[in-house]
Amino acid sequence: MITRAYIVGADASDSEIVGGLSVRARQILSLRDAGLEVVQTADDRSINGPAIVARAGLVWHTALVKRLARMPIDGGAAVEISPEMALGPDEFVVPARTVDERRAAMALLLRSLDKPTDGLASRHLHRPISRRITRLVLPYGVTPNAMTIVASLFGFAGVAAAYRGGYANLLAGAALFWIQNVLDGCDGEIARLKYLRSRAGEWLDQVLDDVLNIAFLAAVGFALARDGSRIAWWLTWIAVASQAIHLAGLYAALLFRAGGRGSVAVLRWWVGDPDEKKTLGDLTRRDVLSLAYLVFAVPGLIGLIFAFHVVLTVGAAIVTTVQWIVWGGPGIQADGAGRAGEATA
Repeated sequence: MITRAYIVGADASDSEIVGGLSVRARQILSLRDAGLEVVQTADDRSINGPAIVARAGLVWHTALVKRLARMPIDGGAAVEISPEMALGPDEFVVPARTVDERRAAMALLLRSLDKPTDGLASRHLHRPISRRITRLVLPYGVTPNAMTIVASLFGFAGVAAAYRGGYANLLAGAALFWIQNVLDGCDGEIARLKYLRSRAGEWLDQVLDDVLNIAFLAAVGFALARDGSRIAWWLTWIAVASQAIHLAGLYAALLFRAGGRGSVAVLRWWVGDPDEKKTLGDLTRRDVLSLAYLVFAVPGLIGLIFAFHVVLTVGAAIVTTVQWIVWGGPGIQADGAGRAGEATA
């Protein structure tokens, strides 16, 4: 295990901005995020191995440093981060001295923001859009929490519009709910790019998403009920009760199993290989659901997605209850306890 890192070279990178941070600040935060003590030096003479050595003016994938820090090192050897080194999948090390180099480095950093937990709609539609928005707002110092709140305002506006009922309002509500879901990816992207993480941010994001999920379902259900669908009224209350059961189990797991983390991504809710359930799991994710609401609202068939959303909500309550009764609660992802996660600040 390596516990120390050296940044070698001049401080010119303090004025070179990539992804909302100077190159030097990005190097320091990345190394510290990997649990390394960072020493800045003008030359190589003060380096004592085993250590990671980074030259000033380089930008790299955060996973690279974490991988190197876990490597067993023979003797007192130092490992230098350089564009010529052997890289893992999707990893990169690039210079960021010129304008063109910084632009290329920024593009690579944005592509690295994809998460393994992204659903089908996020991977192919939402994430490409949210990355562009993130790139636009970075120069203005927008914080992750501020982005979470801005996104939630779109969501609550969608709830209000959908509750009024009628084709136009339901379509507008679905569009606003979808926009909230797209913007919801930006807070985590800003947090990861600028190393702004906190449990308070995790909880803010998680709670607002949960409130908006059930609030939008209820708004659509009550709107359909006022249009004459009596079953929609009953389904809405069944979904609300199911969501309350699910959230009780979810938040208990976050508080007592995940050590107070606010990110549902650290929990493992089912048994078996997650890759085997990828397709089915994608269909139950919030990104797919928000897009489906919009798509089905266009031809006036939003009631079908409402019914599907009710089934998902009831299913989540059943899964949560069974997992607590049979297994004593959800497990923790293999890297959940120690990773930085997607917390925002």
